[in-house]
Amino acid sequence: MTDAAYDMADVVQMLFESYIMERFKTFFCEHEAAKHGFEAADNILKEARQFVSVEMQLVKADRHDLTAVDWAGPEGAKIVDAVLERTIAIYSDT
Repeated sequence: MTDAAYDMADVVQMLFESYIMERFKTFFCEHEAAKHGFEAADNILKEARQFVSVEMQLVKADRHDLTAVDWAGPEGAKIVDAVLERTIAIYSDT
């Protein structure tokens, strides 16, 4: 916890990566997983997690301070929705 307190931007990044992945899993499991089988679906989810991580790193690089984003407001929703939409576009029906 002490280490995390010194880099809150990384904590925020990991938190929202997890949130985006949970939303993606909901979409993916409802619409895509049955088409691919368990092993393929697991691999797609692993790749999607890496993609979301890179996307959030790009957001962090662009904005510099993720702790300044109002994640409960329109700015945070816009970021989350954009990353989620790109993830779905790439990994749906893969």
